[in-house]
Amino acid sequence: MQCVFAFDRDDCVSVSPKTGPIPTEWVRYLAHETDHEVWATGNQKLTDEADIPGTDEMVDLFLERWGPPEELVRYRTNPKLEVTDGIPDDGPAPDLVTAVVGHVQCDTGIDYVDNLGGPLNRQQRVRLLGTLFPDADLHIVIDNRYLGYLEDWIHLFPQQFVDLAETFMDLEALGPPVAVDLPPYYSWRDEWKALRHANGPITDQEDD
Repeated sequence: MQCVFAFDRDDCVSVSPKTGPIPTEWVRYLAHETDHEVWATGNQKLTDEADIPGTDEMVDLFLERWGPPEELVRYRTNPKLEVTDGIPDDGPAPDLVTAVVGHVQCDTGIDYVDNLGGPLNRQQRVRLLGTLFPDADLHIVIDNRYLGYLEDWIHLFPQQFVDLAETFMDLEALGPPVAVDLPPYYSWRDEWKALRHANGPITDQEDD
């Protein structure tokens, strides 16, 4: 069984100053000692700390698979970008294409990037990762914010991942989780989102 893991950093992984219960060594083990795909979809500092790929590598895979995103969009007089009808059947959703353009433009310093709303946000990074690896047996996102509304993704809060970690790795060899003083699963904000989700899809515009 191959899984795709999307890890947030702050309040999730054992890094300073916003440490979480998941040891960085666990993330590194999953990435380098198993056949699973392990990516950073939150704070991108985790790419260096756990030696895993992140947003830049997602965009590189996008370019390799579908070519320059500018070819999938066209300008209107507003001058915001609009997605054309040329997206392949297995391609990313229109908003992801536009967000990738924004990410590329941020990297190159183009000054009208604000028209695109900036680079890929949190939920877009997770969704793009799922589009890049559609054939995985499971897609699992570990985040301290509720992302259970994302289609085809299993969301785990960090402590939930700790509780299930033995499913994916040899904990005796890796050592125990980190003791932190955090709510075990839900915050009031997560409960509110869960209730909203029960009544229909919601969106997350968080940019971190």
